[in-house]
Amino acid sequence: MNNEEKKELCLALLRADSEKEVVQILTGAGYWENKRFGRLYGDRENNFSTIGNQQNRPDAALVEKLINSVDARLMHECLSRGINPQSPAAPQSIRDAVGKFFEEGRRVGSIYSGQIKAWDNEMRREIAKGITLAATGAKPQDGEGESFVV
Repeated sequence: MNNEEKKELCLALLRADSEKEVVQILTGAGYWENKRFGRLYGDRENNFSTIGNQQNRPDAALVEKLINSVDARLMHECLSRGINPQSPAAPQSIRDAVGKFFEEGRRVGSIYSGQIKAWDNEMRREIAKGITLAATGAKPQDGEGESFVV
């Protein structure tokens, strides 16, 4: 598979709105049935505790995605500065990371350092541009799934 084909496969998977579509795309590409291309999650046969530990309510799952996106944004800030997120050189709390990466010394030593609640609206909007949430899929029909408002 050349780079263009890989790109098209990835884009097709991104556009898929259901498990059925994902299976069709992977089957068409020759991956779904081929055991060479699959492996157990975490390379462990008994991994249900990891996979089964996901939110089962759509609203809670959506909130979890937002929280994970903030974690990913802070990890990106570490890595883009050449800091291993798990090393002692990395900020040891979310508040320290926010202060170090987004406030750039403006509140160093202040009781407000790293507290997003102390930011003005312009700063909140600017930093929020680095966090994206995309939701796709068909709207549930009557009697299917739950509805929720965020």
